[in-house]
Order: sequence, then structure tokens, then C-alpha cells
Amino acid sequence: MSGRVLIILPRAEGAPAAWLRIVEESGAIAARGYLHEEEAGEPPLIAQDDTIIAVVPGEAVRMLWLPLDGTTSAQLAAAARYTVAEHTALAPASIHTAIDTTDELPGKTGVAVTDFAAMQTWLSRLAALGIDPDIIIPDHMLLPVPERDAVGFPVGRALLAVRAQGAAMVCEAGLAEAVLGTRALHTEEKASALEAAMVVESGRPRINLRNGAFAQASGWHLSKAWRRCLILAAGVPLLLLLSNLIDIWRTDHVADAIEAESRAVAAAALPPGTPPAEAVQTLLSGSALAEPSDLSAAMQILVAATRGAPGATIESVAWDGTRLAAEMELTAGMTADALRPVVEAAGYDFVAGAPRPQGAGLAVSVELTRP
Repeated sequence: MSGRVLIILPRAEGAPAAWLRIVEESGAIAARGYLHEEEAGEPPLIAQDDTIIAVVPGEAVRMLWLPLDGTTSAQLAAAARYTVAEHTALAPASIHTAIDTTDELPGKTGVAVTDFAAMQTWLSRLAALGIDPDIIIPDHMLLPVPERDAVGFPVGRALLAVRAQGAAMVCEAGLAEAVLGTRALHTEEKASALEAAMVVESGRPRINLRNGAFAQASGWHLSKAWRRCLILAAGVPLLLLLSNLIDIWRTDHVADAIEAESRAVAAAALPPGTPPAEAVQTLLSGSALAEPSDLSAAMQILVAATRGAPGATIESVAWDGTRLAAEMELTAGMTADALRPVVEAAGYDFVAGAPRPQGAGLAVSVELTRP
């Protein structure tokens, strides 16, 4: 029988992780046990088609309900990255988000916010336990949403996991009441109530932090030789693009960063020991060209849109495998919407951040994503 397995990471350092296997059809708990990083413990009973859900401490994940522009998941995710920076003290480069898949509050979208360091720590702990989860979700988002007021479940020393309409947090009771305002907080006293709630809600998880840079790797593996061949095939067009950019921006500070990235890509595609300074020329000198990559196509569209918008220049670009992010400089009075017609005509989603004063003009962050 298919099912799902909850791996509940503990708050206390060195404490074992609890696991539950739940039968999908009935929702009943079929087996349970504990895992310890330094001991074998009782390994979870995981069937091939089971969904593995890692439950992490909610105090490290902040939930926000925000008005976001966008209709597709890619547009909402891009808008969330820009918007949450105004609501958190985290450095923008370290912010990791996930979108709530439900419409809990009309006109607003739920966004889970944590940082890269927390994600890396959780995945390292899970890997030490031999677990590669399909879903990562904070415990406060595995609680039922009451129709009115709020409900709290004890999760540790003086801590409550609290859930209400448009609110989810793990904190002390006094702080929760201050945040909830006029809504009453009802605390579940039974120790088994939290587990029962998570078992039910795990059948319809609303948040998955296992996305973006932390998305689950595919389940198949290649030999080192094949991996090198694939890196080579993907790397050559990327190197050509980067080489062209270096020629265009030779006198600009961006060229140094692009050249370093070229060397890193080339070194990854060549046998160990190849001098980094020679890696680019070594790779380009004897390699058949592959078809242009998604990065090449996205970059070509951005360059075309920039040429069609006099006064706009590209300051820097970044590529994460699915999304091209660029920092643009605009002359005073321009808006990033001048780039939009060319980008959207090419079939890409276009998201622009708020313009920022820079010298005599403006700076703006934009993203191009293939739907």
C-alpha cells in the first residue's frame, strides 16, 4: 500500500528524529520509530512510491501573506523574492522562499521565508540520517486552520506552534497573543494532538521548501565519464556566450567576474589537474558545438530587448538553471517596462523590481523565466 513517511527533525541538538509511516488510503499510522545520526536506530519503512515529508522547526520559517503580482507559479515566486526583502532582516542573497498552494486569504499569497543556512543544515542532518525528502515543510504549516480565533500546540519548552487564518508561527504564548491581537488563542493540552494534526494535514501539504537551489536531485546517476561528457556538451555554448560578453564588456568590471565563471565551467568539464588559466582555450579548441542552451536563448532575448530600449544597459547577469536575473541601469524617466514587449513576445515571463536611484539614473532588477 502506498503511503507517506513523516521525518520530524528535533529542536534539541543531538536528539533523535521521529518517523511515522502513514497509509495513504486510510490515514492510519502503520509504523513508527526513531533515527539518530550516530546510531542506526529503527530505519523508516519506506515503500518505493511513498512520499517522504521532512518536518522542520517552524521558528526558523516565517510565514507572510502578501499581495503578489502574477498568475503562474514562476511569476509568484519571482515576485515573492523581491517583496519579502522588505519584511525580513535577512540579506537578500540568503533568502529562500516557498509559495502556499492554497487561497487562504483573498487577494494575498502565503509565502514561507527562511535562509539558505537553515536549509543547508536541515538537508545535512537528513542526509546523515540517510533521508532524501520529497517535501520539506515547517511544523506550523502542518496544523489545521481554525475557522475563527487561533489554536496552539506545545512543541517544546515554553514554545507553541500556532495557527490561525493568515497566521502561522512558533513562539512563546505571550508573543503569539500579541501578534494575534483580538483573536483568542486556544491551546491543545493533549500531547497526542500535535501528532494527530500533522498526520491529517500531511495528506495535503501546502508548502514545500524543497525548491529552487534545494530542489531534489533526480533519482538516476551517471558514471564520471558520462557526467564529464554532459558537462562538456552543456558548457561549450555557455563558454561561447560568456566569451562574447567578455569581448563586449572588456573595459567594464563585469568582465572579470564573467571570465572567472568561464574558467570555473571549463575546469568542471575537463579532467582534474587542467590549469584554470588554460581551461577555456583547451575546451574550445577541440570540442564540437552543442545546440544553444536555455541561458543562450534567454540572454539573446535580454540583449535584443535592451537594444530596443535606448538608455537601458546591462550591468550584470546571473543564471540558476531556469531563470535569468539581470541588474539593469536606466536613464532618468525610463521604466523597465520598455523591455517587456520584446521579452514577452519571445514567450518569456518578465518580472521587474522597484527602480532604485543610482547616480543620474536608475537601477532595477529584472528576471526572465520560461513558463
